[in-house]
Amino acid sequence: LYEGAGAAGSSGTSTLRLNVERYLGVWRFAGGVSRSRLDGGEEDGGWRAQVDRYFGDRGRLGLIVSQGRELENLPPAGAVSTRVRGVALIGAWPVGADWTLVGALGRTRNSDSQRRGGPDDGQAVGGSTQRTAVRLGVQRDF
Repeated sequence: LYEGAGAAGSSGTSTLRLNVERYLGVWRFAGGVSRSRLDGGEEDGGWRAQVDRYFGDRGRLGLIVSQGRELENLPPAGAVSTRVRGVALIGAWPVGADWTLVGALGRTRNSDSQRRGGPDDGQAVGGSTQRTAVRLGVQRDF
């Protein structure tokens, strides 16, 4: 059930995801959990929850909240595990028969980075960082 997402050897990753969603009228509720494994053997996981309110066929406003640990293989140090938390507000607003304005405002925080496995197991390797992103775009239906 793990899906491959990387190169062969110890630099690849595999991910297992379980997602559910439910529609109730103009509302959509979705959530999921994931488990990732570096080909070197280290594992970690996370979760995501989302709620959307639909307006007509193409308009929507949604909120996404997620948390988990990201694994990265950084030779020669070994695996690094970082706590990642995020929140995003997303939207789509129809502005014509074929055009929609789309946008997102999100904040991601990375913290608690630690080495995993090997002689430096549990050693902190970095502080926390925060990133705020704004994305705006136009979508055209063909």
